[in-house]
Amino acid sequence: MLLLRRGLNDIPEAQNLKTWRSNNLKIIVEMIAKDNFVHVDSSGMFPTENVLSLADVLSDTKTERFTVQVSVQITDLDQKYYYMACEKCFSGIDAELDYHYICLACKKPTIAKPREKIHVNIYDGSGHLDVTVFGPQAINIMQSDSDMCLEVFNKVIFFCLFM
Repeated sequence: MLLLRRGLNDIPEAQNLKTWRSNNLKIIVEMIAKDNFVHVDSSGMFPTENVLSLADVLSDTKTERFTVQVSVQITDLDQKYYYMACEKCFSGIDAELDYHYICLACKKPTIAKPREKIHVNIYDGSGHLDVTVFGPQAINIMQSDSDMCLEVFNKVIFFCLFM
């Protein structure tokens, strides 16, 4: 089997992305300069006592809550980073933004809103674990909220469909 190594200029999608970046460079620089990110103060967010290792967590089947000091790695960069949910109970729904409905989980009239969700791998040297992080903790990892993620996702989809 012969494997050929192609340069980025040989891949149409890569060339389209480079062109898009060039065409939108001014907007990108302005967005970065505005510091349009959500900043979260994490001091005092987690307890410092009774910190376990992931190996301890993975072997313990009786304890329901753990405090683990870990490093976080986003392993899937193609994920959406949000899901549409009931604005009251956060139950997921396959619906458009601001869709009005009766939630099947909480049985209340509600509106579909984006909620932060990120799949990550956590590790501490003793082991690793794939986890899903929601809400404020996901904002802390991503440094952006679900509204911003939805906006970026929609722009990427538009770009992929029409460029």
